[in-house]
Amino acid sequence: MVLATMVSPSVPAEVTMEFERPDGTQLVLEGRANSQGIFKQPESVQILDEPGVYTLRAHARYGKATGAF
Repeated sequence: MVLATMVSPSVPAEVTMEFERPDGTQLVLEGRANSQGIFKQPESVQILDEPGVYTLRAHARYGKATGAF
C-alpha cells in the first residue's frame, strides 16, 4: 500500500510526514509535492507493516517567510 497526501491549494510544497508505528519506532519521509499538490511515499518504503495504531503528523511548507505565495 502506498500512502499519499494532497496539499491544498495545489502547490509544490515541501512535505514532511512523521509516522509512529505501533511498536514505537518512528519513520520520517520528506520531499516535495508535485504541481498538483500530491505527495506520495517512495514505493520502496514500507510503512504499514504491522497491525495496530499508527500516528501520523504531516507538515507542508510553501511560499515566502511571510506566508505569501
